[in-house]
Amino acid sequence: MLTDVISEPMSKPQDTTPETAAPAVDLAGVLAFPASIAQQVFWYMELLQGEVTAFNVPLRFRLNGPLDVALLERTMNTIIDRHEALRTKFGEDNGELLQIIMPELKVAINVIDISHLPADRIDEEADRLGSIEARRPFKLSSGPMIRTELVRLNAESHIFHVTVHHALFDGLSMTVLTQEIADIYQAYFDGKECPLEPLPIQYGDFSVWQKEFMEGPEMKAQLAYWKRRLEGMTELDLPTDFPRPAVKTWKGDITSTLLPKELTDCLHAIAAKNGATLFHLQLAAYNILLQRYTGSTDIAVGTPVTGRTREELEPLMGVFINSLILRNDLSGSPGFEKLLGKVRETALEALENQDLPFECLVRELKPERDQSRNPLFQVNFNHHRSFAQAGTFGGVSLTPTPSRSPGTIFDLHFFMVERKEGWRASCDYSTELFTRTSADRMLGHYKRLLEDISEHPERSIDELEILTEREKSQLLNEWCGTKSDYPRDATIGGLFIETAKRFPDRVAIDSKGSKLTYKQVHAEVTNLAAKLLENGVKSGDLVAISAAPSPEMIIGFLAILLAGGCCVPIDPSYPADRFSMLLEESGAKLGLATEDLEKVYPQGWSGKTVSIPQAGKATSPQDLPAIPLTASHPAHLLFTSGSTGRPKGVLLPHRGVVRLVKNTNFMPITHEDVFLQAAPVSFDASLLEIWGALLNGGKLVLMPDGPGLEDIATAVRDHGVTTMWLTSGLFQLMMDEHPEYLKGLKYLLAGGDVLSPAHVRKALEMLPDTKLINGYGPTENTTFTTCHTITKADLEKPSIPIGKPVANTRVYLLDSMLRPVPVGIPGELFTGGDGLAIGYHGAPELTAEKFIGHPQFGRLYRTGDLCRRAVDGTIEFIGRRDHQVKVRGFRIELGEIESVLADHPAVKQAKVAVRGDGAETKKILAWVILNEGASAGSTELSKFLAERLPPFMRPDAIGVIETFPLNANGKIQVSALADPSQQKTQAVAKKAAPPVGETETHLAKMWSELLGVQEINRDDDFFALGGHSLMALRMFSRINREFDKSLPLATLLQHPTIATLATVLAPEAKAEVNAEATASPKVTSKGNIVTLSKGGKDTPLGTFPIL
Repeated sequence: MLTDVISEPMSKPQDTTPETAAPAVDLAGVLAFPASIAQQVFWYMELLQGEVTAFNVPLRFRLNGPLDVALLERTMNTIIDRHEALRTKFGEDNGELLQIIMPELKVAINVIDISHLPADRIDEEADRLGSIEARRPFKLSSGPMIRTELVRLNAESHIFHVTVHHALFDGLSMTVLTQEIADIYQAYFDGKECPLEPLPIQYGDFSVWQKEFMEGPEMKAQLAYWKRRLEGMTELDLPTDFPRPAVKTWKGDITSTLLPKELTDCLHAIAAKNGATLFHLQLAAYNILLQRYTGSTDIAVGTPVTGRTREELEPLMGVFINSLILRNDLSGSPGFEKLLGKVRETALEALENQDLPFECLVRELKPERDQSRNPLFQVNFNHHRSFAQAGTFGGVSLTPTPSRSPGTIFDLHFFMVERKEGWRASCDYSTELFTRTSADRMLGHYKRLLEDISEHPERSIDELEILTEREKSQLLNEWCGTKSDYPRDATIGGLFIETAKRFPDRVAIDSKGSKLTYKQVHAEVTNLAAKLLENGVKSGDLVAISAAPSPEMIIGFLAILLAGGCCVPIDPSYPADRFSMLLEESGAKLGLATEDLEKVYPQGWSGKTVSIPQAGKATSPQDLPAIPLTASHPAHLLFTSGSTGRPKGVLLPHRGVVRLVKNTNFMPITHEDVFLQAAPVSFDASLLEIWGALLNGGKLVLMPDGPGLEDIATAVRDHGVTTMWLTSGLFQLMMDEHPEYLKGLKYLLAGGDVLSPAHVRKALEMLPDTKLINGYGPTENTTFTTCHTITKADLEKPSIPIGKPVANTRVYLLDSMLRPVPVGIPGELFTGGDGLAIGYHGAPELTAEKFIGHPQFGRLYRTGDLCRRAVDGTIEFIGRRDHQVKVRGFRIELGEIESVLADHPAVKQAKVAVRGDGAETKKILAWVILNEGASAGSTELSKFLAERLPPFMRPDAIGVIETFPLNANGKIQVSALADPSQQKTQAVAKKAAPPVGETETHLAKMWSELLGVQEINRDDDFFALGGHSLMALRMFSRINREFDKSLPLATLLQHPTIATLATVLAPEAKAEVNAEATASPKVTSKGNIVTLSKGGKDTPLGTFPIL
């Protein structure tokens, strides 16, 4: 606990004598007090999610010696008599939650004898029984909420289980319980009476004091502090193994590791040197760990405090614990010792303001309601010495032994417990989010971090190490890439000539039934290359080419390359403005085109146009002069979307292409392979299709522009296609419509976007003889950077992996400081090796920004893609770091679309985003604000873009709006913008919508009284009007009485407006108020059970967390 480890007292104990006795509420002779704030939370959570066993507190004691079970049972019942908290259950009175004290409660110890089992099974069975006991739920409305169980191992060895609900018990209560068991049992063993003085106060007194505090000035002061401290705080985005469920179910597990005494002694000395405690140091290290895992420098961690700020509370059992949020700023890479000082200061300030119940803070700050996570913070840290110590009484030794709660409240909870051999560091984690492997890895990184701190406390936090030596070896050697023997110094043209001479009579190109052999293509290519040389093409010159898919197009590519030039493909179907822009950006002075497309080049262009002759006329190859050309020279200039409004030209060297298709590791490519060329030649996937075939002696089958599914099926069937590439969208469409069309393929490569698991599953089922490969890579690394052969096992993963590096490519996942990230942690993918582009044509500054020189790994391209590694080194894609996206296989810079939209004279401001998850469902959406007095509709704007952007960059819908919604940081809140494809673009003023009908009118009156709001519309949201769980509880208590219903409070989550809530009530409800039902609930007593109901037939109310 925080208060255990602060070196000096932060606040003096409050007055130890209560000014007045606590005003208990007498309900029909039953003693009751207002429930404390913490107890209210447990009540609400049980109502919302049923009996939550995560709130069970299981205690486990090993008892050795001649135990008297009857004395132990008498001891426990004496303790229960002393502490009203242990005799508590809960009920409501007029919407107020009460802790109801049962006058008497006797527990009988359930004895289970397993001494007859073989010795090697005893411990396992005892653990199993303890686990079962810990997972038995309590019911807060009926009690009891304490159970005892004794497992007999042999005549003088027992395991004693005591399970208590957290609403009655906290960590320090265990210390009180252990000591009282020892004192009272010893007295009874000696034939004496209970030696302990009666308690002067009970837990109910604390609840009343807390209620008084909540109404006083100190509460307001502390609330103001916390509001200032937490302003602008965002949630930590922890990387998880599983998607976060919509509703948290508290399932958890625990793992731990030992921090040796030598290590913790050293850390204690470092802390003391800096005026801090070991708690502060361990918490600072936890902050650094979270910063490395999340990439955020704004770290907020919850930590518990005992909450026993009055001296007379110390001997009580009960739930006094409170949670504080310790928020620290790790920006600027401070030295560790400086951070330690900041963490200490934060902790001391928080302790000065610890009296405000966390639940009240949540209620005041009103975070967005989310049933999938804890409000305000999701990670917790605790540090304490062992509360309960071993002892001996009545000839019996008692030793507390580890036990765990059957669930977890937080995503992640690190807690440190002192042991003789050092400190035990444990990680309590949500099994809905993390695997044990990940939890163990986190602890390993935490331990490694503490070790480095012990050795180098003077280092900045960014210099501290969290990776183990084994991890470094995997990340930097085993998994970063492999090499293969391939013609590294060859050029594309040179390799083609070698291939043509080796396979002269094999078909090289097949287009619409017209076939050209390698010998024929060789002749055509050399003749055209000679013509290009006559026209002045020199080594490294950029040569434009614009042609429809045809043998002439391929011949043009090869001729440019053989002449030493660099191919600049420009799609002849592009709008004239874009065609001219790309031509201008390339700086090409010569352009190739088929005879029917020569006029595609703009009239004002200063370059020269050369026509490509119809294929099949050349009879023999022509000898070419020696050309000074190397594998490092540019082979292709491909344009990708740019953020400035102008495209980026990526210069790819010969070596990058050759490494893609020669002796690679993602699939074998031979002269027997038949490739289908269906990708646009301006798209880098075409490099695999074209050169995969022609540099290996295979056949290239050409498809016309925009082929239909039937065209693809015909090509696959008639030409014996073995290998083809499909964008994610086309792959998924094919799987939906005609997966059988692809039967016969040996290799099906898909990518360009995230693959849908459902479609992958169908492909694996329908194409069992086809190897399905997920290909990933930016153009800047020549088509593929990683590949992954997909299996059925991948369908169980969060996403289809993108795999491991292709041969002769290196891949590193790095954080913002360019350090390797551990397994499971998101990092930006950087790639290097032989596939790297030369850079961006004519853009040296952008080249320097994107192609960096890493001090350890050499020249790398930063992709902007966030990825993470699985435990086997396989890489999983997460998303884009920047504003760039992939839609239908094309990489698009949204800023380029915004820039073009903003060029429209009527547009003042534009915003573009992508909505949808799957490749098929992704949509580009745009919103614009018009200049004052200007007018332009979506149709006009779409036409404007059609003249300036290629089809794949055009928005699917454009909305004209008045203003952009802003978040707390003043940035446009894109998520709040309505989908313009589904809504009218004109703003429609919201009209007042008063309640309709008697049911809605009555509900509106009820809301008005509860919320203090005069005018309530039928579409107003309860929570938007300021409602919270306490008000919701009161409201549903009235609804269930007045409408004679038994609705759970969770109904409000699905029906938060008057109109929708009335639909639940109206079908069976009488609109008029049931006068009899409006009477206050009665309290009846039957033995030890107290029921709060009207006539005993009300069921428990619904649920909602206190937000």
